[in-house]
Amino acid sequence: MAKITFFGGKMSTPEVLTVDMTSTPQSLTEIVREQGLPLYWRCGHGTCGACAVHLHFQNRQASFSVILSNKEKNVMLRHQLISKEAHAEEQIVQTNEIWRLACHVYPDQLDDLLVTW
Repeated sequence: MAKITFFGGKMSTPEVLTVDMTSTPQSLTEIVREQGLPLYWRCGHGTCGACAVHLHFQNRQASFSVILSNKEKNVMLRHQLISKEAHAEEQIVQTNEIWRLACHVYPDQLDDLLVTW
């Protein structure tokens, strides 16, 4: 079971979810909608940038490499969430400081994840 904590925006307290990720993979945006959290991330298709978040992996090393889709990189570049240099890279180093789009993040079954914005 993945433990996912959401905190940011107008939330006064964190919302902690325990999610079974063994069935169909779900993005963070899909999890939020399914659980009925009052987070108003508009599209969920990876094109608007409204769901930009920071990911804090509690049970992984401080940084690790990830491959972003071209769509995610293009949207983040358009919203100035990544540099042109990072956009050109095939892989980026996932740290707590970089932005990601929640609709492109699919948590792993063993993740202990804090999602902030």
